[in-house]
Amino acid sequence: SPQLPMSIPQSVRTISRPGCAQDHVSWIEGEPSADRVSVADGDVVQSLVLVLPSKMFWIKIWDIVFLLTFSIGWITTLSRHPHVLEDNPILRAFHHNNICIGVDHGPARITANVLWPIMVFAYSMYLFMAYCEMQLFGMSERVKRWQITIICCGALLSFCFG
Repeated sequence: SPQLPMSIPQSVRTISRPGCAQDHVSWIEGEPSADRVSVADGDVVQSLVLVLPSKMFWIKIWDIVFLLTFSIGWITTLSRHPHVLEDNPILRAFHHNNICIGVDHGPARITANVLWPIMVFAYSMYLFMAYCEMQLFGMSERVKRWQITIICCGALLSFCFG
């Protein structure tokens, strides 16, 4: 049986009808089909079509979970520990609260800690899909390298604050 390449393909060459080959990005967009046949090095092999939501889907999921986390956190803090909003280290240092005060104390922190992994997963999928789009649609290798570097640095910084 032929070995499939391990690198990310630029496109997948498929045959939908005998003699009618077409190029398309089947592992990000398009409908999955188990009977799609791929041509690799002259051999006919069965190909797996992986359909993933776009990076915009994942960032919307992150936004929803972020808003849900902070909404629940602030409601919990206001109802159970309102004194934290009037006396805390952030308020003493900067003379006003920031958004994190609502999820930094008591049961609100537990709720936030439960929802952080969902936010991290959605953000990680966003980064993965952004990387895939760069590999598929990037024009210049130099630009792709800069974009990948920026994504890695952004991910590192955002995970440090989580």
